[in-house]
Amino acid sequence: MEVIDYVKILALLVEAIGIFLLFREVRWAHDFEMIDFGRTKQREAKIQETEKKLQDNRFNDRILICNWLLEPTARRQAEPEIAHRFVKYALDLDRDQAVPRYQTDFDFVWDDATRPQVGIIRKRMLYMGVTLLISAILIEAVLYAIERTHKPHVPVALPPTVQNLFRVEPIIVFDPSEASLGYVVNGKKVDLQEQVCSVKKELLKHSSRTALVIGRHDQVPLGPAARARFSSNEGLAQKRAEAVKSYLSENNDCGLGIESVMSFNAGARNVGVADRDVKNLSLDRSVEVWGFSGEKRGREPFS
Repeated sequence: MEVIDYVKILALLVEAIGIFLLFREVRWAHDFEMIDFGRTKQREAKIQETEKKLQDNRFNDRILICNWLLEPTARRQAEPEIAHRFVKYALDLDRDQAVPRYQTDFDFVWDDATRPQVGIIRKRMLYMGVTLLISAILIEAVLYAIERTHKPHVPVALPPTVQNLFRVEPIIVFDPSEASLGYVVNGKKVDLQEQVCSVKKELLKHSSRTALVIGRHDQVPLGPAARARFSSNEGLAQKRAEAVKSYLSENNDCGLGIESVMSFNAGARNVGVADRDVKNLSLDRSVEVWGFSGEKRGREPFS
């Protein structure tokens, strides 16, 4: 166990003692108030009744013993029970002087201590209990602050800065209405995996663990077949980006997968009749990949 654990135990003990003292004071207050509300009169009445009975019995015994003492010696010897009562009477007088008047501790405190003294005792109990409770709360607050202050720092992965952002070459160009990395156009097989592989190697070369893939489309409306497959030009651009993303993020012959790859779609750069030439249309049917050079998994935050 560490020192802070022992301090926590001490705080709990102080708190327990404070609660005990407060409970004790409340119990005393309750008992004293109950005495004030009638128990004192009841006790005094009972004592007076008992004393009256004793006095009556003693008076009767006194008369009987006096008559017995006036009798002749022979008659006194003939009545030994009166002699025993005389001895008992004498012993009762001595014992009554030693009989305690109090049946409980509270009777003793209430009768023998003055009200100011009792008030001082109760006030001290209250002050001690409140002081110990406040002390325990302060100790626990200090311990909480110490634990938060000395909490170990956990490395936080910070996002890459914009200054490290770069576009990876080459730009991957697709044919019209095509979104896969391998397809056939006019009987000619087209394989775009080599271009995507070059992009992936470039990302790994710059230690880029994050890649942004942006798929684009041209301004030519989709035909019926393409519309059935992609719904719109935006859907076509998104499918192109997802095809490149899938190749970059998986482990393959080109290398380990990039840890974080995000795909987006964008519209055509060249808009209008004047820009609908073959070159501009082909550039708009492309996928761009952006990376972050020199990325790290995370670094310690500034202290």
